[in-house]
Amino acid sequence: MRPRVGVDMLYYAILNQDDADGTSYDTPQRIYNLTNVGLNFNTQFSTFFADDGPREAFSQIGEVDVNLTVADLNGQQVADLIGASYNDATGLVNYSVTAVAPEVAIGFRAQKTNGEYRYMWLLKGTFGVPDSEFQTKEGSITFQPQSITGRFMARTYDDMVFRRLDSDDENFAFPNLPTSWFTDPDLGAEPTALAVSTISPVSGATAVAIDDTIDITFDADVRAADVNTDNFTLYDADAGSYVTCAVGLDPALDDKVIMTPSADMAASSLHVVTIKDSVRNVSGGKLGEDYISTFTTA
Repeated sequence: MRPRVGVDMLYYAILNQDDADGTSYDTPQRIYNLTNVGLNFNTQFSTFFADDGPREAFSQIGEVDVNLTVADLNGQQVADLIGASYNDATGLVNYSVTAVAPEVAIGFRAQKTNGEYRYMWLLKGTFGVPDSEFQTKEGSITFQPQSITGRFMARTYDDMVFRRLDSDDENFAFPNLPTSWFTDPDLGAEPTALAVSTISPVSGATAVAIDDTIDITFDADVRAADVNTDNFTLYDADAGSYVTCAVGLDPALDDKVIMTPSADMAASSLHVVTIKDSVRNVSGGKLGEDYISTFTTA
């Protein structure tokens, strides 16, 4: 492993969801001309004393203080980070005392002396209104970059604080960097794609009972937020209409989805099950393409 000699490719992504069902972010936006990233993890240490001496030591990460220095922030960027309004017709930024800064993730990379990089995402935090100092020009040029300070913490969904990847790690296996890393804070590490393991009735089945359910088992736990009637549909091809279904996770298995028609299906009819490509596993991996299965009722 080599020391770091540079930093670039600063991105931020507004956090839209962080709850028991999962996380989601807006498309990351780049801030150019980054000069410095300061991180203070405020690690706390405690020692347990017994039998007249120290016996156990414990450390715990605290709130992460972040300081970014860039050439400047444009109107849209500063509005996004501090919760101000931005008029894209005039470029005017308006900040009110009632403004609330959104939760965001920030990502960047740091070059090493061997030409490799360390990639980072801090996953949840907020920024304050940046302090500014304006100075007159003098006999020599003095650059006046912009700094902004934020505080980051663990996500509610999975207690994750940050993600880090070194391209010179002996186990490194992500050939699509840096592009993939900055597309999504949850997708940067190229999570394993979701796949259907089994479906019942099996595709091509005939003489299926008209009161049957459709049971779909995946190869990983599925995001609860993606289990809905938009992503899982049943179509009666002979009638030319969709069959109303209740769609939900199996109460005992987070990798199994059950589709229950609200009434008996039509007899002797071809039915098409479609699972949308946007369905994800809990690590963020997508199905990737629509999954389609057919069966014919008795």
